[in-house]
Amino acid sequence: MEENGYPYVEDKELGNDLLKALTDNEGKRKKIIICYISISGLAQNKEIAIGKLREVFAVFKENNEAVAMIYHADPAIKEFLQGYDRQLFEAYSVLIERMKREAFFIYDESLDNHFLARLCDGFYGDNGNLMYHCIQAKKPVMCINYEIRDGSDHVLEDEGTYPLEDMEAKASMNGNKGLGYDNYDVLIVITLADYDRVKRNYKRLSENIPGRRIIFIGSREVGERVREDNISERFDFIDENDLIPYENVERVMKEILKVDEIPRGMVGWYYQQFLKMSYSDICRDDYYMTWDGDTIPCRSFSMFDKDGTPFFDLKQEYCENYFITLGRLFPGMKKCIDKSFISEHMLMKKEFMLEMIRAIEGDERLCGSKYYERILRSIDIDKMKASSFSEFETYGSYVSLKHFGAYKLRDWHSFRYCGNFFDPDTITEEDFEWLSKDFEAVSFEKRANRTPESMAIFTNPKYRARLSARQIVEAIQEESEGYKEVW
Repeated sequence: MEENGYPYVEDKELGNDLLKALTDNEGKRKKIIICYISISGLAQNKEIAIGKLREVFAVFKENNEAVAMIYHADPAIKEFLQGYDRQLFEAYSVLIERMKREAFFIYDESLDNHFLARLCDGFYGDNGNLMYHCIQAKKPVMCINYEIRDGSDHVLEDEGTYPLEDMEAKASMNGNKGLGYDNYDVLIVITLADYDRVKRNYKRLSENIPGRRIIFIGSREVGERVREDNISERFDFIDENDLIPYENVERVMKEILKVDEIPRGMVGWYYQQFLKMSYSDICRDDYYMTWDGDTIPCRSFSMFDKDGTPFFDLKQEYCENYFITLGRLFPGMKKCIDKSFISEHMLMKKEFMLEMIRAIEGDERLCGSKYYERILRSIDIDKMKASSFSEFETYGSYVSLKHFGAYKLRDWHSFRYCGNFFDPDTITEEDFEWLSKDFEAVSFEKRANRTPESMAIFTNPKYRARLSARQIVEAIQEESEGYKEVW
């Protein structure tokens, strides 16, 4: 049986030793679980990670007759730990060598991720390429939650280790749904119209976006629709007015502009940014990610490198007004990189966002009480309609200058104007697969100018046979003005 290019591994593909380890006394294949601990997982959690490994090994040792565990180790993990933390290196080495002597699991450093995804019946471990291969192979996946412990750093012989099913249940109670996500939530601030326009593709979003919960933030009507559609168990909802009442931002803008009425779209541009910033006040994790609701990932990705350092994803864009406001909020602060921090998403560190908000609220030069009022009052009245603040450029610049090295910079390639060429209601898996060769994600903006002629450019099989999506986009951009995708 084959699942999405992951055919079942036949016995003849396995060496004699591996085949013997994977079969029971009756010659039947055991259930095979892949366990993987990343370098960043160990480095960030240290003794907690070692304790978690002990617990996991105990579970599999107890169920060894029916379940075979393959512990897939990063070949560089010992070398890294030796230079990073000698005590951690010794604790990890002793544990692994002991487990090898117990001979109840298979230690592996060489099998490739695709093969392991084909071979296994399930995955348990840290986020990474192996986990994503297992997801694509439609294998059950559970991500380690280092916060879940049984209360002791017991050794293998201790009583009280809980079975894998109980571990999974506890993980679900803590917001980790057992599907293999990083320990942070993803926010999508969205209107009901935008949700309905793109929701056909939200299953793909759920399957490919990292993180734990995907929290839609919007009106009560958005929450009702999310619950009615029940597209993914990852989906959750927060009423926007529980973060910041819309009327509060609207009132400030009316006072600044000295008007009785103001278009909702104008208020909404600023309001949705303040919602993302204010989530930091209730965030329970170290990080949270914001994601544009009209954007769909083409493939899985991670927001951390192998050492646990988060990424700032960069594109090409520039709006002078954003940096005029930035300089007024933080005197002397200017655009600090050639590219832009605006890339339809951003991973925020709660600590840094709260720090930035406190800095704005604590500056006696700025007018207003709440941080969002002070931001709005820093914008020239004649520039208010021109969308003169960017939470992405502001946070990215602030962190880059105040916390240099806290993030790594990464080029991000997404197709902003995909909606001009593909209908979100008719785009196919084959289309996404083709687009994924050049783009991490695609967007379906509500003002898309889509025609049958424009759609034919990308769907014509003759073009696709000879040209990549990038080549077609670059050819179109040669004849157009305005924003351009850059490689």
